[in-house]
Amino acid sequence: MDHTILIADDDPLLLDVLCHQFDWRGYRVLRARDGQEALDQLAQSPDVMLLDVMMPRKTGYEVCRALKNDPKRRWVPVILVSGRRAEMARQWGFDCGADAYLTKPFGIQELERQVGNLLEESRARFQTHTETPSEARQQHPVLCRWIPDPDGARLYRQKYGETAYQGLLRDLPAVLGRQLSSWGVQDWSHCSDYEAVSLLLPGPKEKLRGTLERLTQVGNAHIRNSCEWEDPEVARASGAAKDGKPTSTTPPLLHLIPKMEDKGK
Repeated sequence: MDHTILIADDDPLLLDVLCHQFDWRGYRVLRARDGQEALDQLAQSPDVMLLDVMMPRKTGYEVCRALKNDPKRRWVPVILVSGRRAEMARQWGFDCGADAYLTKPFGIQELERQVGNLLEESRARFQTHTETPSEARQQHPVLCRWIPDPDGARLYRQKYGETAYQGLLRDLPAVLGRQLSSWGVQDWSHCSDYEAVSLLLPGPKEKLRGTLERLTQVGNAHIRNSCEWEDPEVARASGAAKDGKPTSTTPPLLHLIPKMEDKGK
């Protein structure tokens, strides 16, 4: 077997076990103890990558995102491995471009089967040297816009004024951008938009829905923090509890409605 596998994990015992297993199976094995070391070894052209999610310096999410944003290497399959079983953690892995996500503990036979299947799929894609029109479209950036709901915008303007409202819209791209950067998403850009909050994010569109949902939560949390929630007038406008104070289930006075639009030609 002439395949090269890059295995990155900050657990030295697990790293040794996995490296020995694939070496015994005939793979050329590259090992990395953290995410940055994994990125440094991309020049050795691995055919498949096995990445632990939580690693020092660079997480598996960040390494995966960097690989999938590289036009020369995005066909390389990535398997993320994590002890985090939450569905959001799994979905974020696929948002970053992962081809598979395994939770610890996992069976070595299951892992070997997954690696073999992904290598077969990537070989078929690479040998054709072509992309279907739908695959080509998926690589284009996606315009993500957050439209303030009309009723909330009207109430916010009445309570805080037009200047505060426009200031909030100007602040939100930076808030969302900081969150994207913390997730390892670097190639995003802010689009000027007077009526909405707009960001240009790397595609494909089908893998951005989870990201869009989480960014919406971040934006709405920022809006909630900017409001005077203990003000009785604001509480009544947003649907307060019987005692006149908002409850944990009270919707925000103003909230964002996410939309996506392909920007490919």
